[in-house]
Amino acid sequence: MKAAVLGSPISHSLSPVLHRAAYKALALPHTYEAIEINVEGFGSFIDTLDDAWLGLSLTMPLKEVAFTVANVVTDTASLTQSINTLVFADEIRGENTDVYGISAAITECVQSSMASGYILGSGATARSAIMACSELGISSITLVARNPESIAICTELAHELGITFRQITAPDAELNEVDVVINTTPQGVADQWTMAVRSPRGVLLDAVYKPHPTELVQAWSLQEGIACPGYNMLLHQAVRQVELMTELLGPIDAMRDALLTELRNQGTID
Repeated sequence: MKAAVLGSPISHSLSPVLHRAAYKALALPHTYEAIEINVEGFGSFIDTLDDAWLGLSLTMPLKEVAFTVANVVTDTASLTQSINTLVFADEIRGENTDVYGISAAITECVQSSMASGYILGSGATARSAIMACSELGISSITLVARNPESIAICTELAHELGITFRQITAPDAELNEVDVVINTTPQGVADQWTMAVRSPRGVLLDAVYKPHPTELVQAWSLQEGIACPGYNMLLHQAVRQVELMTELLGPIDAMRDALLTELRNQGTID
């Protein structure tokens, strides 16, 4: 059986490392590749797939166009308007495992109860972060963003989840007082906000894991705050993808070992 990760650019993806490690640990003869596909070529690629395919992992810019090919969409994917996983069975099922990846990564770092959140960015990952916050019991979120269209989508989602929500254009002092801070902005964007970090009491999850640590993570750690590695989000969402595609328990230890080995080989972590 076959699976793959699609996106553009895709050469940097660590999904093949994670999924191949899972297949090896589970003694499955499956293959997993990284395939460069853009929005324009997505539909025609899906049309070429046969019964040998288990499913697909999707990265940018395909998380929204995937709705055009999914026959069934989970509530999580529908609410976040983001599909990062297609599972092929009798129908094509659209899933979002980013929400689980975020919540599991945070829970791995801290087990205390959480009530307030702070999210940097307003794209697809930010929407997943809002839902993950809801699942973690967070009832109040501040969103730092500037794009009116994406902010409106995030606002609607937060209200639907019953979350008290506000939006600002740059971090303020509350950044240091909330229980959870999640950076979903592209590499380098959050660097400009490191000066706002002052003795933070909450936990930080930076979805950017290359380079590691990011400037935001460094600032957070220097101020004695708890910072979750962004690659743990990648790990946990991939574990859930493996489970959805194979219907077997994801071998998290084997996948974690493979991921950390690859990141060390790349010089991303020590």
